[in-house]
Amino acid sequence: MRHLNLGYYLLCFSPLLSANVYYLVSALVRSDDWLLPIVASTITHTVIIAVQVCGLTLYLMGYKKKEMEAKKLPFLKLFTILLILWGFLVSWFAIGFYYVDVIPWSMEYGVRKLTVWDHLMFATWALKGILWIASGLVFTITSYIFKRP
Repeated sequence: MRHLNLGYYLLCFSPLLSANVYYLVSALVRSDDWLLPIVASTITHTVIIAVQVCGLTLYLMGYKKKEMEAKKLPFLKLFTILLILWGFLVSWFAIGFYYVDVIPWSMEYGVRKLTVWDHLMFATWALKGILWIASGLVFTITSYIFKRP
């Protein structure tokens, strides 16, 4: 399969992959320990980030080889809008939840202090959203450049 198509499909289906892997891992990791689910969540986010980076790299490699001229990508505008909206939602939720709820919660008396794993979990969560926004913008820019004569 061509680089462009593989990267395109990896990026378009990464939100579904992310949700499925996240729910699978959270169903498998049931523990009384508070740290294990946070570590599992952070690792899950990191794996999805790796998939996103691979997809974006393959897409840009295919774009550089001008594979886009040979074949029109299906539903490009729809996936562009969905990726950007999903990225904003994920980033807003991760950043908003972290700064609005978790930090004040950790400052209460008798509550555990935040660890590096807490910060990493929310940082990787927000980074996933930022990469989805970037992917949608890359789709928009590349499709606009190829439409010009």
